[in-house]
Amino acid sequence: MVFDPLGARLNHNGFLGTVRYVGAVEGTTGTWLGVEWDDPARGKHSGKEYFTCQIPGSGSFIRNTPSINWGCTFLEALLSKYVELPHASESPETVILGSSNGAIAVEAVGLDKVRMKLSNVGTLREISLNMQNVATPGPSGEIAQTCPYVRGLDLSQSLIPSWEVIAAIAGQLHHLETLTLNSNRFQSLLGFSDSGTFSRVTELRLNNTLLGWHQLLTVLPDFPVLSALELGYNRLSCLSVPSDHALSFPSVQSINLDSNFLASLSELAIALGSFPQLERLLLTSNHFENIPLLPREQRDGIRQLKHLTLTNNRISKLSDFDSLNILCPELLSLNVSGNPVFEAPETKSSARQLIIARMTHLTSLNFSSISRQERKDSEVLYLSHVAQQSFENEDLRSIAYPRWRELCEEHGRPSGPRISVRNTLGSKLITLQVISTNSDPTLNVNLEVLKSSGNCDTIRVLPTMGFKAIRFKVLKTLKYTINTNHRIWLWLDRGFPPLIELDETSNDRDAEWLGLENGSILIVQVK
Repeated sequence: MVFDPLGARLNHNGFLGTVRYVGAVEGTTGTWLGVEWDDPARGKHSGKEYFTCQIPGSGSFIRNTPSINWGCTFLEALLSKYVELPHASESPETVILGSSNGAIAVEAVGLDKVRMKLSNVGTLREISLNMQNVATPGPSGEIAQTCPYVRGLDLSQSLIPSWEVIAAIAGQLHHLETLTLNSNRFQSLLGFSDSGTFSRVTELRLNNTLLGWHQLLTVLPDFPVLSALELGYNRLSCLSVPSDHALSFPSVQSINLDSNFLASLSELAIALGSFPQLERLLLTSNHFENIPLLPREQRDGIRQLKHLTLTNNRISKLSDFDSLNILCPELLSLNVSGNPVFEAPETKSSARQLIIARMTHLTSLNFSSISRQERKDSEVLYLSHVAQQSFENEDLRSIAYPRWRELCEEHGRPSGPRISVRNTLGSKLITLQVISTNSDPTLNVNLEVLKSSGNCDTIRVLPTMGFKAIRFKVLKTLKYTINTNHRIWLWLDRGFPPLIELDETSNDRDAEWLGLENGSILIVQVK
């Protein structure tokens, strides 16, 4: 059968793409392949349009040359990666070629090694064929016979052209639980009718596949026990739901929508209404600017959330967290670092405390646990802050600050002149000096030298703040990420030794327990 490249996937010098056009190009001779590249930077636009791309400018033309890799079967890729062919010169064995009816005999070296490796392939539980040019499932039943016990499969960056091929592969892996398909481009995404194909899959990763929300809804019914779904880097700007869509996916508990273009919380909440048991939602690096108080009928999709990540969005107002507390009353952990609310001069020093006070059941903020004492201090600070605001009556104050009356009943209403309230707010904070250095400070314990050769800054924290939160604040002040490789020491004035390292075991202690007080000095080595 003649191979038709139209719609096929290819690998050309390490660049993956999909053939969108086969034919002549004006001003040239011969046949060209019009390719939409997975990496838009590989594309080239020169004027006349022969085909369209999902990402404008990501297409170009190439010749059909032997250097193009059109892919291989699943088993070919598996054996190529996991079976190391022998190179030793052991005793040869005579092998009769099965297709020669005994007429052809060849000598093979090291067949025991090959048998051993093939046997090991048969026991694999996890298989990663990322960037291994898988394009087809191969002969029916071959995969099931070769690796019957696989529970995790990674087919990211493959040459698989359609969802039907994925179904043909997964249908032979009867114990499959985790399916990773990142950075693929599927030309057809029709739901597969055999309900047993993905019957055990609990985790599905479709990051950077450019799938639309409506396309996703066509395949999710094939995953009856799916609990975790990843859809990051898909350029999603809206999650439109068809008017006739009435399906529900009660098994899904976690959805990752990291690094998309989402901006409408109302639209998001409606779309997530199909996931009644959703508990964890990741919205890192999207375009959310505010958290409006949605009508009751639009809250079902997010009402049951317990864990929410909104890191690196555009939220700038503390009042948005009043709305969030109403929209997500069961929220336990919240990650909102990297938002303007932590940078604004009027909220920078107390944003953490004022967010904690607004969120009734929150136990963790920005990856740092909230102690009982920190919550109490934060709520008292919140009351002091609200008491400074002028309102015509208490009803208006309660509307602007929904937890005002509740917290007044718990902690008592702030009293006294306004200046006293302000003193109460500031008196609990202590100032810590922070000095960063690239060298090991234990090799030079001269404080003045460390100050002159390093970065110096200050932070203000509550004595009840856990050191994990202080560590995060230190790194942020020094403009490093929480993942930066670092060590922190406490400078002991007249102490011996003069430096005490505050390692990971200190994270669960608060500042007061560690002996941090006003003017304490922290030395930070960034590796």
